[in-house]
Amino acid sequence: MKLKKLIFLIAFLIGLQQIVLAGATAAEVYELVKETKRASGDTVWPGFDPLAFTVLKGTDLHFSPEPNNPESQVFMMLSSDYFAKYTLEQNLASTVHEAFHGFERSPRRKGKKWRYENPMLVFEYEGTSARNNALFSIEAGLLNEALGAKDDATLRKLVRDFLMVRELRQKELDPRFAEFEKGAELNEGLAEYAGTKAVIEAFRTNAAKNTGLKFDASNASEYVLKMYYTLGSINRMGSNVRRKFYYTGSAQGLLLDRLM
Repeated sequence: MKLKKLIFLIAFLIGLQQIVLAGATAAEVYELVKETKRASGDTVWPGFDPLAFTVLKGTDLHFSPEPNNPESQVFMMLSSDYFAKYTLEQNLASTVHEAFHGFERSPRRKGKKWRYENPMLVFEYEGTSARNNALFSIEAGLLNEALGAKDDATLRKLVRDFLMVRELRQKELDPRFAEFEKGAELNEGLAEYAGTKAVIEAFRTNAAKNTGLKFDASNASEYVLKMYYTLGSINRMGSNVRRKFYYTGSAQGLLLDRLM
């Protein structure tokens, strides 16, 4: 009898997993990216078209700086199994984030070479002082408060406070690590910014055209505040220290949008 119950439980869990994995596919996410791009134009980033760096192949999305060049490296793949684990807005953000990395690396992109962090410094950076970590936490908290500011006066004060603390902290920091932070925010932070902007545009399109998209959040503001809530515990993000800069870099981009 116990064996039958165990077999039933295993079968139930397998069936539950299949239900979960049936929730989203790479093809559906790809179509969402197409619709968002069509509706938003260049509002995510001037000259950036996520479809130019994304290819749908079977049940996967492949990302490359030059998808039509057989010698161009595919630096990332996201599968339908991956998309099934996350909300619609998270999947859109992840896809545009990876496509933006293709844009950063594209030989056809106009302008200077994109700045990156030095990956060789990751482990050394992790060992920075307790004071640096404490001040970084204050910076992140100020960014979080600024994102939730209800009026321009409060927003500007919080941004000024953030800049003051950042300038103080980075003056005390080894110059190599200050450059590491700036490079990570320009690389990963702005890719995350592009993904977040795409989600904001998708919410606007959904509201204007009543497209019926099933978002997890009720509106773009709720999505942004929920996503950046982690700024309040920025130094407890696990072993991947670079993750901090996804949030601080993209938050600064969103605040610049409001200020400008």
